Amino acid sequence: MNQADEWSERLARWDEARTRLRLRVYPDAWVAERAGAVIAREDYPGLHAVAVLDLPKAVALVVSEHLVCWNQTRDDVLAMALANSLAEPTESEVQLRGQVGIVLAHGDHMYTSAHALAPERHLPNLGSAGAIVSLPCRGLVLLHRLGQAPLDLALMTMGDLTRAAKEADNAPLSADLFWFRGRGSESLRIGTSEGVSFVTAITDEQVMREMRAAAGQSR
Repeated sequence: MNQADEWSERLARWDEARTRLRLRVYPDAWVAERAGAVIAREDYPGLHAVAVLDLPKAVALVVSEHLVCWNQTRDDVLAMALANSLAEPTESEVQLRGQVGIVLAHGDHMYTSAHALAPERHLPNLGSAGAIVSLPCRGLVLLHRLGQAPLDLALMTMGDLTRAAKEADNAPLSADLFWFRGRGSESLRIGTSEGVSFVTAITDEQVMREMRAAAGQSR
């Protein structure tokens, strides 16, 4: 039996496969090219967290046939993949940029971006206002607790850091900023720092008013 056949046989067993599951974040365009063949969740507009199998020398996509073989649901597989990704070694540090406090979650593996799906791990007691989140590359997630600093200043600072991190990485992901509004609420794309030295607002003024209100700030 060659190595490929051995892994195919091992991964057919749920007890073996479950330990290999991870979530890797990809842009929408990449997912669309696979015509729905992947098992994924969309937590942030324009990005999908895709279930993969972390193998010694490769990363393999999880597809519908795997669910049948393992007798597992899509949600079960995605939940296990997220839990395994969050268990990978990752460091978290807080930086104060002027008035703006920013948490940097970073790791030396391609699954660190999964931490954007669980901001509460890095922002304890995260309230209903939520957080501003960005995923400049797969090895870094930036988070800011909404309301900790003036909104305009927070967006500018997050935008500058996001753009710099994305441009410095060999495998950049996204220059966008998102508003994580808590469990059960849809996260919104609020701006981008792509190719500019400031954040370009994408959302309408109503959303910005809602963010100010959630942060307890007036214009």
